[in-house]
Amino acid sequence: AKKNKETNKTFNFFHLLNVFLEMEGVGLKVWGELVSHREITFRWLQGFEFSESEPTALLQHRGGPCGIIAAVQGMVLKHLIYPADGELNQAWRNPEDTSLPLVHALASMLGATRVENSGSIKLVVLTGTDEEVDAYHAIMKGDKEDDGVIDAPVEYLHKNSDIMEVEDVETAEAMLLSMLSTYQGPFGAMLFLYSAVLTRGLEAIENDQGFDPDTFVSFPFGHANQSLVNLLLTGEAVLNVWDGDRDAGGLIIKGIRKRGKIGYLTLLESLNYCHVGDHLKNPMFAVWVIGSESHFTTLFSLDPRLVYDEAPIDVGRRVFEEFSSGSGFIEEKHLPELLTKVGKEATNEYISTLKRAICHDGIVLVSDFLSEVFPNVKKSRRALCLLLLRVAFVSCQLFCVNWVWAVSSSCFHLPFPSKTFASSSLSQQTSADVPTNFVLYHCNGIAKPGDVVRYCRGVAKSINPTDIGQPEIMRVCLCWQPTAVCVFILNNLFKNVLTRLSFSYFYLCFKCLWTKWNPLDVKWDNDQTPTIT
Repeated sequence: AKKNKETNKTFNFFHLLNVFLEMEGVGLKVWGELVSHREITFRWLQGFEFSESEPTALLQHRGGPCGIIAAVQGMVLKHLIYPADGELNQAWRNPEDTSLPLVHALASMLGATRVENSGSIKLVVLTGTDEEVDAYHAIMKGDKEDDGVIDAPVEYLHKNSDIMEVEDVETAEAMLLSMLSTYQGPFGAMLFLYSAVLTRGLEAIENDQGFDPDTFVSFPFGHANQSLVNLLLTGEAVLNVWDGDRDAGGLIIKGIRKRGKIGYLTLLESLNYCHVGDHLKNPMFAVWVIGSESHFTTLFSLDPRLVYDEAPIDVGRRVFEEFSSGSGFIEEKHLPELLTKVGKEATNEYISTLKRAICHDGIVLVSDFLSEVFPNVKKSRRALCLLLLRVAFVSCQLFCVNWVWAVSSSCFHLPFPSKTFASSSLSQQTSADVPTNFVLYHCNGIAKPGDVVRYCRGVAKSINPTDIGQPEIMRVCLCWQPTAVCVFILNNLFKNVLTRLSFSYFYLCFKCLWTKWNPLDVKWDNDQTPTIT
């Protein structure tokens, strides 16, 4: 018996040592140089707790873990609104119990990070005493300041954790439910993040990120970066938000490979820093994480028509974009492989016919490819107007004419797409079933000073809504009425005005929404435009 006791002590020692080393490795991947930064890591003390004023909205106490909170909030809403991937749950806003939707959300997100669907899920368990955790809880709530006596949160987490391995999502749900109070405590967000990283595996994450791996928390400000958000939304820690992989002169840069359950929109796309692909813009359910330069929030709708299955032309446009790396053209040698990926027969006869029709000097344009391979898609009258207005726009530029249009919002909106005319006009046909009137909800886990966390509801109106990317003319909606005036401002005019407007919560919110629905006007309840920063 004495020998067995010594053996158990030795086993426990090596087990705890192995857990500590694993946690240290994960810590370096998550934090990088910030692993020992007390002020930033204390900001990441955050549990999954719901607001008293909005029972299904998650609270956020400080800036930092917003990427985790917004992603989990989105998945919680998915499980609340569509509990069985079926009919709408009318009682989504006031459920009898929020524990189960939260547990379902956490477990399903961890399950999606597995390299193989049959792989195991690793859960990080906090082993510290209640008194120690209460000290961190007081700092998280602001009842106590960090006096430097207790360990930094990351250091404490690494020393006082254990790792449990379960075989499937159902078992993970049961385990999370049994220790839900821990995940709702001050270390909840970090426990979930470490569980996701361990489940995915450091080697797989390095492979996801490719040639330029990065930490999950950005230096020096301590915000969640895009790779972390992508890991939680799609299960893969890629650095980019476009569809599929892109070949940059033989260097493969990875993007989003599959359609997620919830999606992603970002203000950075309106600034032309990135392009969000259809896999994230058009998820399975009408829930999106909203990204800005320094914060993540959540947008959702109860209207299932806002998301739809890809039409053949959508597939064609997306796959062409993967081959062209977003340039809008490809070399003719890629035609056979491109046709195969879009589900067309790549016979020699068909390829020869296609080359004669759309190849010019060995180059194939996306507009020519889509119109020839998908001939049943008709160009709309609106597309013709867009072309005529584009010609007028170029003419005005040539004659150095500075001009501003003011039109009623009840009139026909005519934004200028940044993509080619034919590409935009063809893509518009695939969203014919998207409603022109719908309701949006926005959730920001950090309340304004003196306010409480509540959903911000808005009634949206859009004529022929479609994702056409950032317009060349910025549209600033001054008010919302049937006869409201929408002012269209050229990018190269009134830059001082745009600079002032860029700090407006109103302007930033709409600018982000326009990357998905363009044109779009929203009347927010009580004129409370949501904040996304």
